[in-house]
Amino acid sequence: MSSETALSRWLQKEMPRQGYPLVGHKAGGITRLAEAAGIPQASMSRLVNGRVEPSIDNLRKIGRVLGYQLSDMLVHAGLATREEVTSTGTPDPNPDIPSEISVEDLPEGERQIWEVRGLTREERALAAHMVRIVRSYRNGTEPPPGIDESIDALTGVLGEMMKRNVTRPSRLRRVE
Repeated sequence: MSSETALSRWLQKEMPRQGYPLVGHKAGGITRLAEAAGIPQASMSRLVNGRVEPSIDNLRKIGRVLGYQLSDMLVHAGLATREEVTSTGTPDPNPDIPSEISVEDLPEGERQIWEVRGLTREERALAAHMVRIVRSYRNGTEPPPGIDESIDALTGVLGEMMKRNVTRPSRLRRVE
């Protein structure tokens, strides 16, 4: 097998873009992505370095963490073309929007959150909820249910970002 595959080339570009650096003093992206995806670190290393073909299960796990559907991952891995994974029927225009959410009923802004590529469903849901919280504050209305959980989740994410030095400390300060 060649030392590079379509998937390894894509992962080498996508991982740093999503906060999983491969080189430099902040490297460790392979280990962190492996942990987040539930894949052994050695297997992730072989995938990133093009020494093994991915399993469908591993593609699904990596895609879930990076915010891509399995069909996108099959294309990135070179195992299918976009045409092969595209339905011949009318495709769902918003496949990542949970079925209980009606796109037509979403206010401007929230609709776009659900269309952003590269975010997991959970990240989109948190972002949409945070928009509702900010809007309720601006409008002087009662905040939506779940505000405490959303703030806790956001605080956890920001804390992790600070630990990893993803953001400059001058732009993000710990709230105590």
